[in-house]
Amino acid sequence: MSHAPASTRLPSRGLGYEHLCAFVFQSFKGLLPYDRVALGLLEDGGETLWLAGASGDDTDPPWLRSRRGSIAGGTLRAVVAMGQPRIINDLADYCRSRPNGSATPVLVKHGYAASLTAPLRHHDQDLGLLFFNSRAPHVYQSEHAETIRRIARAVAAIVAEIGRNGDTDETWASVLGSSLRSLALAAHQVHEEELLIARVADLVHRGTTLGEVLDAVYSSFSALLPFDRIGFAHIDLPTGDVAAKWARSNGHIRLGHGFAQSIHATSLGGVLKSAAPRIMNDLVAYVAQNPDSVATRLVVAEGMRSSLTYLVGDAKQPIGFLFFNSRAVGAYELDHVSRLRKITGRLTRAFERAILFDRIRRAHGRTQELLDLLVPPPVARRLEAGETQVIEELQATVLLFDLVDFSTWSVKLPPLELFRKMSTLFASFDAQAKTEGVYRIRTMGDGYFAVAGVHPRRPDHADAAARLAFALMRAVEAESRPDGRAMTARIGLHSGPVVAGVRGGDDLQYEVWGPTVTIAARMETSSEPGRIQISEATAALLGGRLPVELRGSLELKGIGTYQTYWLEEPVATAPAPSVNESVGSDGPPGDGDRV
Repeated sequence: MSHAPASTRLPSRGLGYEHLCAFVFQSFKGLLPYDRVALGLLEDGGETLWLAGASGDDTDPPWLRSRRGSIAGGTLRAVVAMGQPRIINDLADYCRSRPNGSATPVLVKHGYAASLTAPLRHHDQDLGLLFFNSRAPHVYQSEHAETIRRIARAVAAIVAEIGRNGDTDETWASVLGSSLRSLALAAHQVHEEELLIARVADLVHRGTTLGEVLDAVYSSFSALLPFDRIGFAHIDLPTGDVAAKWARSNGHIRLGHGFAQSIHATSLGGVLKSAAPRIMNDLVAYVAQNPDSVATRLVVAEGMRSSLTYLVGDAKQPIGFLFFNSRAVGAYELDHVSRLRKITGRLTRAFERAILFDRIRRAHGRTQELLDLLVPPPVARRLEAGETQVIEELQATVLLFDLVDFSTWSVKLPPLELFRKMSTLFASFDAQAKTEGVYRIRTMGDGYFAVAGVHPRRPDHADAAARLAFALMRAVEAESRPDGRAMTARIGLHSGPVVAGVRGGDDLQYEVWGPTVTIAARMETSSEPGRIQISEATAALLGGRLPVELRGSLELKGIGTYQTYWLEEPVATAPAPSVNESVGSDGPPGDGDRV
């Protein structure tokens, strides 16, 4: 960049610059936080800065007004060279390391706590610096830097006009009559853009989940920049992977959810390191030069020709990347980047909140799943609602199952193999219990405890328990012991009143209590291998719908004499053939499988 030559400098009164600063001071209230505006112009090939004007709530001290000082080797020189606004949110801390010639200690002494500085550049010519100062610390954010950038462009045009025509009353009259109107227009445009961005940010902030936030981005950001497609990819810092999580387009999507790559295999590492948006205005040419860019090739195959990549978060705590794509070549400009930067803070907060909400929702879902494993879902919902104890009196049928000779043959299997065998068997039991609408209370070594009629409540609980008993017996008899013989089991059923629920406190286990459970246990222990023994109460509830055989009276330990029955699984028979089927039919007979 070149600097203003000596012929364009304005070394005299600077009275017009005071008016210019006053106009800026009055024009941008509400768009930026500030209590002072100052204008510095470059002299001596950019080595000296002349404080040409200032305006504020308080008058600058005489020592500071019209001051000239060298900026060679200083931080202001770096601001000019970089061409980027600079934010200092704690001037007191900053000035401790500055040399005595710096104006910063004077600003601090007069109550200023923060500064926002923008370079003045016009047609690649460095003209000076524009300063906004606030008495409150930590007031400036990245979006303010984008606002001052636009203001600085308008101010630089005015300064260049004065530089060309001289610091005369006629020149200032012309400038105040025309160039200041452009500054007023810039103020209006900045104000309108701020309102637009505020509206867009509000729409985005209404989203609760990440999907809702991204949908709001897609529906509202067309007011800020052009696009035909938006995608979002999440960064997993521990693994270094970038995974596509969301995409919307007005056409067919090829790069969608689930696509993942190491960030080291992409060019996104540079975007992450710089934390600056990246424009690529000819994706076809980029793919030709970078044929290994799989993601870009997929986007090009969708018909996209330009892209603007935006980091959500920052380099230290990145959230992910937003990808704006357009079907037009050369669609993106620095103004689009400027608008995105203005919304950076609000957009990042919306993403952080949505991601946190999604994590909480997933964690809550996992908690619900775990709770639903411990207790029936209706009971779980009551516990979540604040109840500490859930107890119900119900009519039910209790089923107890026990493997025969388990202690004898189980010792012949390695522990891990035995564990896997029993886990597989009981998992099949659970699936069958769910099918029959019977609730499994727990497993007990080689035993299985389930209750029909509690969750869900059902009047046909005896029938449901009987069907489950048949299924469990078939399943266990299909398994082999280490000696090659089929496994077998004893099953007992009894129907009657039970108390079911969660006692509360530290005990979240769903339990069933009462004499009905004890009698069902006695039905199981007094049964025979391969048989299902039921009580008279259960037989009565079955009402002849299933075949039962009277076993007789048994003395049950601790209970007394009970009439018991054997429950037999009915054998399915083929239906009688019709006349047409019985004459000349060579179709297969009924299979006779047990059901």
